[in-house]
Amino acid sequence: MDEADLLLDRPPGGWDDLVTKEWLHLELGAFEARMGARFAAIDARFAEMDARFAVIDGRFAALDARFAAIDARLLATDERLGSFERGFRSLESRLDGLAKDLRSQTWRLVSVLVAAMAVAISVNRF
Repeated sequence: MDEADLLLDRPPGGWDDLVTKEWLHLELGAFEARMGARFAAIDARFAEMDARFAVIDGRFAALDARFAAIDARLLATDERLGSFERGFRSLESRLDGLAKDLRSQTWRLVSVLVAAMAVAISVNRF
């Protein structure tokens, strides 16, 4: 059998099994409906994910605000520690001055005591 005879002969399932334009439009319409439903489900899932991300963004904004408050508190603490440090430096310089005065007065006292002992010893010998 050649190809022309095969094409002219009746199809294996009969002429009723051939695809018509109407049947093809019905199948494509059903396919489009299924795909539309799937895309709608995907869009719904993306909308749900967007809502979740919005909640997460809100949480991050709250964390950013908390970190900003902590930064402000740390800066205030740093300023207070700076003032304490300046006060300690002033106190340290005054204590250094007192130590120098005490050291010089101790040397004077020791010198006077040595001189007094020398005078006492020399008076005691004569």
